[in-house]
Amino acid sequence: MNTQIFEQIADLGVVPVLCPPSADDAEPLAAAFCEGGVHAFEVTMRKPWALEVICRVHKAFPHMLLGAGTVFTKEQVDAAKEAGAAFIVMPGFDKELCEYCMAQELPPLPGTTTATEITAAVKLGLRHLKYFPAEQNGGIAALSLLHGPFSQCQFVPTGGINLDIMAAYLDKPFVAAIGGGFFASQEDIKAGRWDKITATCQKALDISLGFELAHVGLNHGDEAAALAAAQRFSKLFRLPLVHGNSAIFAGTAVENRKSPFCGANGHIAFTARSARRALAWYRRCGVPILEETIRKAADGTLQSFYLAEEIAGFAVHVVGKK
Repeated sequence: MNTQIFEQIADLGVVPVLCPPSADDAEPLAAAFCEGGVHAFEVTMRKPWALEVICRVHKAFPHMLLGAGTVFTKEQVDAAKEAGAAFIVMPGFDKELCEYCMAQELPPLPGTTTATEITAAVKLGLRHLKYFPAEQNGGIAALSLLHGPFSQCQFVPTGGINLDIMAAYLDKPFVAAIGGGFFASQEDIKAGRWDKITATCQKALDISLGFELAHVGLNHGDEAAALAAAQRFSKLFRLPLVHGNSAIFAGTAVENRKSPFCGANGHIAFTARSARRALAWYRRCGVPILEETIRKAADGTLQSFYLAEEIAGFAVHVVGKK
């Protein structure tokens, strides 16, 4: 079974979950999502025109990660696949339906809320699971407890999540992405407020990436010069000195390298909510990466990388928070 779909969803971090009020809204709605940088869409099968929405979006935007949600039957699975869906989402765990999806090479994302349901899904070989309804079942606190015995699983929480609380979910390494209907209200779709929907997607994507300035790294010719600069910053701003093998920090704000590294003058480091998600976003945008600078933890988790571009003589270092 191809699970790369869920890897791509994890690279994005956010998935709109809804069915528009009309099939004619399919293309402009998908266009608004894509304009906002969100190239995924779970179309819930709650309306008679849901399959037509999937079909129209698939034809107009073949690059979108399209899923069919609220699926209960094998017939719906077959119809969704025919329409162009690449994955199937269920509100609950249905062993027989999951097995059918897997036999059709259509990755299932079953809804789970209990240890019993997660155990049953794991026994089927599933590692990506929906957590639904998330907020009504204890939110990120409850999901964090479930993660303990199910550390092999990645979750996609949906239900009650919005822009205000999504960061708390995406901060967790076991959350692949979040889903929700907050990306586009039925009223905004009916009124054709596509710019508003695009702006919501952009904000959600910004939260998913979570870029923040971390520190500035300055290149020095030797250890003595690095120490002198670090001591000066320390005195001026009352920052503690932290000695490392290759650099001396003044607090966490200024890294003074004992010998030059990336960047003519040094580097500027930004943290991202997920280094993996940040790397995927840069690649989607066509931003070159210094491939040789990609660093991973022992478990394969992407930790950091440098952009190929220098800005004002400074390299740009991206470091993941998880």
